[in-house]
Amino acid sequence: MYRLLSAGVIHADVNDQNVLVRRDADTAAVTITGLIDFGDAHCAPYVFDVAIAVTYCMLQVKVKVKFSHTCYRALGPELIPVYRQSVRR
Repeated sequence: MYRLLSAGVIHADVNDQNVLVRRDADTAAVTITGLIDFGDAHCAPYVFDVAIAVTYCMLQVKVKVKFSHTCYRALGPELIPVYRQSVRR
């Protein structure tokens, strides 16, 4: 299964301290605009960055019920498409 995943250089430390965002003044929507701190970058399947980001998000959410609302709204629209594209066809 591991070989079915597309791989390349990943950030490997996607968390709230390393993600640059922009908040729309009118809608309050947040868009990821960049990443900083590439000290942990290495070659691995791209989906690992999604897993790392979700793990950091889960650590921040104290009530697990909130996970679907908080983490998905923050990460889902930006990162879930990366996961879908990472599987080789």
